[in-house]
Amino acid sequence: MKRLVQKINTIEKEIIERKEIENTLTEEEKKKIKKIPFEDLPYGYNSLKTFINDETMDVHYNKHYKGYVDKANGALESRGNTKSLEEIIKNISQYNRFIRNNAGGSYNHSIFWKMMTPKSTRIYGPVLLQIKKDFGSISKFKKEFVKVAKERFGSGWVWLIIGKDKKLKIMSTANQDNPLMNVIKGGGYPILGLDLWEHAYYLEYRNKKDEYINNFWTVVDWDYVNERFNSQQKTKISESRELSRLIKEQKVQGCSSDEKEVYRVMISNNSKAKKLYRDTIDSILKNLFPDHWYDYGQYGPRQMSGVYDLEKKGRSNINYVNTNYTYMCSLVKDINELVRQKKRKTFNFNDLSPEDQIKEMERLTRAMLYFKDILFDRNSAIFLKMMSTVKGTGDKGGKTENSAALHLATKFGTENVDIIGALGNVEDALGGIDIKIKIGDSVKTGQIKDFKKIVSEEGYYTLYGTGDVKRYKTDWLIFHNKARTLIFRNKNTEIKDGRYYFPKQDLLFDF
Repeated sequence: MKRLVQKINTIEKEIIERKEIENTLTEEEKKKIKKIPFEDLPYGYNSLKTFINDETMDVHYNKHYKGYVDKANGALESRGNTKSLEEIIKNISQYNRFIRNNAGGSYNHSIFWKMMTPKSTRIYGPVLLQIKKDFGSISKFKKEFVKVAKERFGSGWVWLIIGKDKKLKIMSTANQDNPLMNVIKGGGYPILGLDLWEHAYYLEYRNKKDEYINNFWTVVDWDYVNERFNSQQKTKISESRELSRLIKEQKVQGCSSDEKEVYRVMISNNSKAKKLYRDTIDSILKNLFPDHWYDYGQYGPRQMSGVYDLEKKGRSNINYVNTNYTYMCSLVKDINELVRQKKRKTFNFNDLSPEDQIKEMERLTRAMLYFKDILFDRNSAIFLKMMSTVKGTGDKGGKTENSAALHLATKFGTENVDIIGALGNVEDALGGIDIKIKIGDSVKTGQIKDFKKIVSEEGYYTLYGTGDVKRYKTDWLIFHNKARTLIFRNKNTEIKDGRYYFPKQDLLFDF
């Protein structure tokens, strides 16, 4: 009875306070009152079938989440609230338990919906690097996340957060608390979270909470997780302004042939270092060019993810940045100029073992993220030089493919030659298929590459000046230079020292 009386008194007090505040607020102040938005669900109720069914999602979104938003807005309006939801969460000690619960529920769910996607995504980029650094491996991270989730007794959440020491860690909070709240000990910035309340899973899983937790990995949106991670890696404003001034005054850095060769060989031979670099570039492009970034299939059928409609209609040349060794060489020089200003150790990939190249690349990618806003400043000479470099790559590749196609048509007939590799086309991007050639009843797929020279050695031919050297899932590798075309069977292809080697019997055509 005593508790009931106390509760009634609290409610009456809040009603009185609300009326008093409403009466004292001016019309101008009332206009400034902020409401917590009821975020749209970024997919259909039945889109996450591998994780949760449509009935559970409908109830979770329209009943529980909406309830938190409505209750929080009702309570905050009475206080004449002018703060954003995140500001409220960060300063939650200034509010009562009712607002803490409902503002927390509003914030937690507003980011939870975005942490999931019906598309298949993988852990990549900066988050992948940091997870490996702080947990040792992806499997160890997932095991720890699941363990902490299962240990939460009753209602709450499990989180992957960036702590104050900038390291990733896993923690759990009760009820609708969030690690960002200033009342949570050992908290931090949440980049991934899982709702462990019964209303999130019970209609489908009943008492099988462990199964619900394990199935979460099938719908995690690692693109969004990377976005949240990257948002906390920004350079301080004072530093950013000073560094921007330095780089705008800096002369454009060029590389000699020998310097570029170091990066060409590394990209060709060290797949792990190349992947670290490529994933980081893609993450930066998605973060800095959100209005031009399209995921797979969004720009057009079978079009790969990337930047479109930036400097031209269609797929932008900037997408070449993630594999262009000439740009990589210049980028390292530019970053070295910046780190010298901060009196830090510069970067060097020359004469390193593959293992040390990977370690140095991990260090470089952290610097790339730190300086990303400066390096990709559209008004800087550095950015303009970058676009010029990759445009040259795109133009050269396009000219080589078109010239080769004309030459191939004279050999096999125009009706039997079909160019496939439009920039961004999935067949080109995933399999390396630039062209299809019909010979009798069979169709051969081919990757077209430029080359400078071919050298005959004992039992082998070696190709020089072929650009990015990697393996392709095609029947043939086609090399074209002006009026000469070489076609090799892509069966016994060897890659050594960043060059292609073919057994002499695999040279099918030379014309």
